[in-house]
Amino acid sequence: MAEMIAALDADCRSRGQAPLPDLPASRPLDTLAVGYLTLGSRAGTTLLARRATEAGCPLPRAFELPPAGRAWRDFRARLDRVDPTSHRAQRIVQDARAGFDLHRAAAALAWTMTRDDAHDDFLRQSEG
Repeated sequence: MAEMIAALDADCRSRGQAPLPDLPASRPLDTLAVGYLTLGSRAGTTLLARRATEAGCPLPRAFELPPAGRAWRDFRARLDRVDPTSHRAQRIVQDARAGFDLHRAAAALAWTMTRDDAHDDFLRQSEG
């Protein structure tokens, strides 16, 4: 996880983007929900990296991290051991949804910041 955060921070810095402020979660998320979000996103990143490479696009550092293949398989095995009718399973689902909500909020904030920066750049250029 630390490696992914460092790569994402480096990607932001290389594009002149400040890291987003931390968005608060209402409570700590279940570790299996966090694993689902993190390792699942790595699987998606692998697919996106392949498509970007085929299109000749440069890859952000976060896309160059090693694939999560074995970690994803091990994680799924741990998840499969949770009784799907248990309170823990319900919590994992709720927390994964809460994690997706945090992601959407961060994406909206990033979009707003990027759009505002582009607008400010346009105004500076038109003044000169």
